[in-house]
Amino acid sequence: MKPVMDEFWEWLNNLDAMQNSKLGLAANYAAKQRSGIMEVLKDGRLEFSNNKAERMIKELVMGRKNGLFQKV
Repeated sequence: MKPVMDEFWEWLNNLDAMQNSKLGLAANYAAKQRSGIMEVLKDGRLEFSNNKAERMIKELVMGRKNGLFQKV
């Protein structure tokens, strides 16, 4: 994953976007988050994705939605 991240940061540094455009704002936000994002590469126990957490929450949401339409 490190080569991909390094390529992304290089692309971001060479990006020529207007500061107040949506792309410029997104690039600025990503640059500010760089140190936190790179922590994933330092600790192998961390995951880059939050898919597991989202799947766990989805079960609760689906159960709640299904419960809304049950006849009592």
